Amino acid sequence: MQRVPWPALDAAERSLRQRIEAEGAAAVLADLLPERLEHAGAMAFHGLIRTAHAWRSGHLGELALALAWWQQRDQALQPLAVEPVLVDLETWITQLWALPPPAELPQAWISARMLAWERAAGVAPATAALRLQPDCLQQLARWALAAYAASGNFTVLHLVTASRAMAELAPLLPPWACTPALRAFSRHAALGLLASGWRGQTLPAPPALDGDARQATRQSRDAHRIKLVQAALAWQADGIDPVLCQAAIVRTFSH
Repeated sequence: MQRVPWPALDAAERSLRQRIEAEGAAAVLADLLPERLEHAGAMAFHGLIRTAHAWRSGHLGELALALAWWQQRDQALQPLAVEPVLVDLETWITQLWALPPPAELPQAWISARMLAWERAAGVAPATAALRLQPDCLQQLARWALAAYAASGNFTVLHLVTASRAMAELAPLLPPWACTPALRAFSRHAALGLLASGWRGQTLPAPPALDGDARQATRQSRDAHRIKLVQAALAWQADGIDPVLCQAAIVRTFSH
């Protein structure tokens, strides 16, 4: 597919491809990810997600392009003026849901809604209030899977696939970078939750996954649907409740 001319992207891709060929993909990612994950939510997490898929597939050209694209699509977080009071996941989500929406909230793009929330007064400390436990990423993934299974919300879908991408790239981080990276990711995940507009509303359960839906899974060309299925199955393999993971898969084919 021919790309629209983008000289800065092309130059960054060439440079990264050369680095990857010379140093190896793992070494380049270990060097770049601590800074990149400060921007985990850029363009609705797509830089993070594309990079993880390229790494998992072993496609070095796609990895260079994904990292270059991510660099061109930054969404940095505001620094914290005060240290938040840390809370557990359930309390954190309840506190996020209680925040008043920004006066002007765009509707068209997830990233624009995330940015509007990030700039709203009083939001930054709330996004950073999650207490980071050893299984924090799994907790976030479990919540995102349950929320998506309940809602089918397109923005929440990105939290499922982004949490999986984070899980696949986190082992490449140097030890000193793990906690800051998880803190940044959790803050971006909070902004994604806020941008989704979903507040735990009760919805009908998804229907059973019938034969036609199973065939549709194999034949789908919808990239978001494919990534959701892949992420749910990967989380299932990592020990998250298979009923929950399958419910998320069913939801993506029920609307």
